[in-house]
Formats: sequence, C-alpha cells, structure tokens
Amino acid sequence: MSREPKARRLMPANNWLVLLVVVASFWLFSAVVTNFLERCQAVVAVVVPGDTAAQPDPLPRGARAAIEMLHAAAADRYRFSAGVAADGAMMQRLVEGAYPLVVADEARYLVRLEGEPSPVGCDALARRKGVALDLCR
Repeated sequence: MSREPKARRLMPANNWLVLLVVVASFWLFSAVVTNFLERCQAVVAVVVPGDTAAQPDPLPRGARAAIEMLHAAAADRYRFSAGVAADGAMMQRLVEGAYPLVVADEARYLVRLEGEPSPVGCDALARRKGVALDLCR
C-alpha cells in the first residue's frame, strides 16, 4: 500500500484575511496613484507636437481652405477679392496662416469668396468651404 503525499496548501487557512489584505492594498495603491496623476496633470500640460485634436483651430474655416488651396497650387504670391478684403478677420488670419506667401496686387492667384463671380480673365482652380482660388492671366 502506497501512501500518496498530501497536497500542499497554497493559501493559509484564513483565506478571508488574505483576501481582505489584498483588496485593501489594491484600493490604497490605486488611490495614491490616482492622486499622484491628478497632481501631475495639474502641474504639467503634455502637448504632443502635431497633435491638433487637443488644440482648437485658430483659423476660420475659409482661411484654412484657402491656405490649403494656395499650397496645393504651389503659389508664391496671391491677392484678395473685394469680398475677402471686406472680412478683415478672415483676411488677417489668411495672411498669417499663408506666410511666407506674399500678398501682391499683381499676383496671378486670386482668393475670393465662393459666392463672388470670377473676374474677367480668371479661371477657377478650386473651391472649398466657402472660398475659391482663381488663376488669372
């Protein structure tokens, strides 16, 4: 007759006490970590370069579209229509956002509002979000 060895106990006899200690330790640890992370977040604002999701877009919708169209057309100089020039805020933001492109009266590229007609001698290149880009001869 062979005797089988007794199975070793992995947990002590008072399992409820061990479970209570583990749960309390986890709760305390998570409270400390959460408090630490909240303090770090209040002190340091982490901004990832190129992450525009966390930052509001400072440019008006039409200005952003006009800048994108000017870059796509590889323009180095541009001018405004009367409608764009009348909207001082959009014109200012367009000049700032399109830098280093130059604003010049003799430029071949014309940024106009989409509702404005193309001047004589100008052909529409692109239209987006309320603005249009014309190439003039």
